[in-house]
Amino acid sequence: MKKRITVVSNLYPNCNEANRGLFIRQLVERLAGEFEVSVICPIPWKPSFLIKNDQRIPKQDIINGIKVEYPRHLVIPKMMRFSYGWLMYLSLLPLLKRQHKHSHIDLISAHWIYPDAFAATKAAKKLRLPIVVHALGCDINEYSKYWLRKIQISDALKASDLVVVKSRDLALKSEILGAPANNIRTIMNGVDRDKFYPDSMSCARNELGLSKSEKYLLFVGNLQVEKGLIYLLKALPLVTEVDFKLLVIGDGPQAQMMHQLVNALAINEQVSFLGAVEHDQIPRYLNAVDALCLPSLREGCPNIVLEALSCGTPVIASNVGAVPDMITDESKGDIVEPENSAAIAASLPRVLALKEANIVQFEWQSWDDNAQAITDIFNELIV
Repeated sequence: MKKRITVVSNLYPNCNEANRGLFIRQLVERLAGEFEVSVICPIPWKPSFLIKNDQRIPKQDIINGIKVEYPRHLVIPKMMRFSYGWLMYLSLLPLLKRQHKHSHIDLISAHWIYPDAFAATKAAKKLRLPIVVHALGCDINEYSKYWLRKIQISDALKASDLVVVKSRDLALKSEILGAPANNIRTIMNGVDRDKFYPDSMSCARNELGLSKSEKYLLFVGNLQVEKGLIYLLKALPLVTEVDFKLLVIGDGPQAQMMHQLVNALAINEQVSFLGAVEHDQIPRYLNAVDALCLPSLREGCPNIVLEALSCGTPVIASNVGAVPDMITDESKGDIVEPENSAAIAASLPRVLALKEANIVQFEWQSWDDNAQAITDIFNELIV
């Protein structure tokens, strides 16, 4: 009989956000070959008049054969964020109790340290269940700057049986926050080799309606502060050695501000905002363009960098998270310091010329390799 794993994460996809937390969904679907897996995706409760999307998230759903439950937990938007962990715990505990009583849970796996892992470790200890927590990036890098949340993050790291991190940088920070060094495992994200591989640039451009003669730079990410698009846009007027166009894939709270900045910088002809694009289309864009730029302020293990390099496309990315483990030499692109438009501008002419000279050679673990490493950890704890 398969052992039963319950995954807890607010990042799991739902009917409104099908592309949310795809890396967690990919992991869960692979773990389902070894374990009986179900998912709890806590949803912040808000009055109906505050919900912009008319399609309400159901209490439970089946996504690619995986049962997902969406319990609500009270939040006070933009206020008392230090209370979110305890409020999520109050919602999570009854559901985990019911699951454990109905069919014994062997292990809890919580992705995102605050509030998810804090709430899940409290519930796990109450139910005397082993728990693995997964630090993804901003949950450690950003939230630990706030002292009340930092205390709860530290509590979750200390209370977990194992802490899985996505970069050496996150491993060090987790240890500083209180995770015992021998309880930390560094397992970086995988890449889907069936989707992300070098393909014909000409064919990809034909499919996407892009010019065969232009040079293209690509940005993929949520339009929010952490992704640093503002620094890339400000870099464009500084580049005079090469002509190119920037394609921006993504949407988010800073979308209007980014459009306004493009107008203010008078680079409307150089920048195209494509909005949200289906994940299955991303390989076509990565093969069509000359380079990717990820100017993030913070990251864990950014999938888009792995995916670009796997498609043979060079990358300019900020020196954050696991980026230095991916861009290991100049043939793969450049690493720049965050919030530095001048450094991005200086790198662009060289990196935009790399792909024309030679396709990037890159090997990385698959999602199957990633899932196997995590499976081994789970089996170790369950035994």
